[in-house]
Amino acid sequence: MTKTIKFSVIGIMFISFGIIAENKRGPLFFEATYGEGLKYLNATPNKIDGSSMDREVKYDNIEIIGPYANELGTPGDKIASVYAFDKAPKPKVAGQNASFLFEYLIQSKFGLGFSLNNAQFQASNLSYPKLDYLFGIGILRYASPESQNIPTDSLIKLENALPYITYHDNSFLRIRTFNFHLSYHFLENSIFDPYIRLSVGYGREAIYNTKIVQSSIIIGSRFFISEKVYLLGEAVGNNYDAYAETTGSFHNLLDVKQRHIWSFQEYSAKFGIGFNL
Repeated sequence: MTKTIKFSVIGIMFISFGIIAENKRGPLFFEATYGEGLKYLNATPNKIDGSSMDREVKYDNIEIIGPYANELGTPGDKIASVYAFDKAPKPKVAGQNASFLFEYLIQSKFGLGFSLNNAQFQASNLSYPKLDYLFGIGILRYASPESQNIPTDSLIKLENALPYITYHDNSFLRIRTFNFHLSYHFLENSIFDPYIRLSVGYGREAIYNTKIVQSSIIIGSRFFISEKVYLLGEAVGNNYDAYAETTGSFHNLLDVKQRHIWSFQEYSAKFGIGFNL
């Protein structure tokens, strides 16, 4: 029994020594990470891509009761339009990101670094706007006299069903940024290296060519599997702000300047591998 206790104490001391061992590491760190988005806030696809249906509930949204239902429909048609708009699948955004980060550690606690980041986003449950449907029917009726015979009731029913007729955009956004980082590391020379990091970056969105400002807060930890190699996991909160040259209001169309056009927040989990140099 005494021998067992002695071996247990020795084992605990050995493990503890391994965790806090004072093996001096180099100040340079290079790592590659991959992440998946878990949750998105204010990610409204219509604000980013105006060619999709606006699914926000607001009093002046023509998508809630479309032109045909509003002008030619019965009260029942209007109720059906509102019901379909409310119950149809809501647009969703998903994303993945990859990063290459370089960090220089100062006095074993503070880290300064930069990273190259590539984020790709997809959008699902997108629908075509009801005004596009109205214009399309108008063109069809002009080009094909036979289409004049389509019953108005059928046109209203199809218009009401538009929120359910969805499509998926696999190339919704592609954002590339260059970021600067400031981090604080809680433990020195441990096999576990927990840290908190603040990041700000600038870049572009490749599809719409908008300017992007990204800010992030990151909580993570490195786990050294050897003297120079480590694995890492992170919980990340990102904020993306987009800017583009736009015209002014209806009364001042010549007022062209850079304006903030959209923003959204992303919460993601990242995993990766790194090297201490």
